[in-house]
Amino acid sequence: MESKPSKPWADTPYPLVPTPSVTRPLKTSHYCVTVATEMAHAHNTFIRALNAIYNQAPNVTEPADIKDFLFYCNCWYKTVEHHHNYEETVFFPEVERIAKKPGLMQQNVEQHHAFHPGFHRFRDFSEQTVPEKYDATVLRGIMDDFSMILSNHLAGEIDTLLSLTDCDEKELKKAWKTLEKKVLESADKYTVFPLAFGCVDDTYENGFHKGAFPPTPWFVAYLIKYWFERRYSGTWRFSPCDGFGRPRPLMFLE
Repeated sequence: MESKPSKPWADTPYPLVPTPSVTRPLKTSHYCVTVATEMAHAHNTFIRALNAIYNQAPNVTEPADIKDFLFYCNCWYKTVEHHHNYEETVFFPEVERIAKKPGLMQQNVEQHHAFHPGFHRFRDFSEQTVPEKYDATVLRGIMDDFSMILSNHLAGEIDTLLSLTDCDEKELKKAWKTLEKKVLESADKYTVFPLAFGCVDDTYENGFHKGAFPPTPWFVAYLIKYWFERRYSGTWRFSPCDGFGRPRPLMFLE
């Protein structure tokens, strides 16, 4: 197993989400556990990128580096936004239909909206800031305004998914696979894919899930690494992992 880089790394300051299949004494093998576990993996890619941004922000000082860093920030924004849009429009309505409980997922939608003001300021900062005006203190201040709300939401949604034990398993699996397919097919291969794969840590929870996430054929990681990453090659220096599930030290630290 690969050794974890020394701290600080991408598992702080915002906490990663424990996967239910490892950390909780579950008494069911219902498919909702699979859904909750895979969702936890997806959420952890967002948190690792968020932490990588937060920890490296003060030490990105050269104009060329700042330009790439701001683009990395924007790729993170687009990745999270893409994920949440498909949750709200594709997956959540199906969950409510299968559970026969209208409004079941509304709390999760409201949590999305709760962090949107700061989340959108983060987007604006990443898109509108020129390198000469970059200020890490301002960026971190924006992140402090919404990141804990986001982090709490990413953890709390797992409990909601684990409560779906009354749902028909075949229907729930169909809804989940539809979400996976739509997210993968619609994601920008040159931005969302490299960011997500650069935040997958196969050593997490003692390597219990090695190779299980993301749900793509083995060759996809090579395709992303040696083709899709090339368009914005300077951007992925800020990723906490190498694209093959192996953690690496953050490049821009004191």
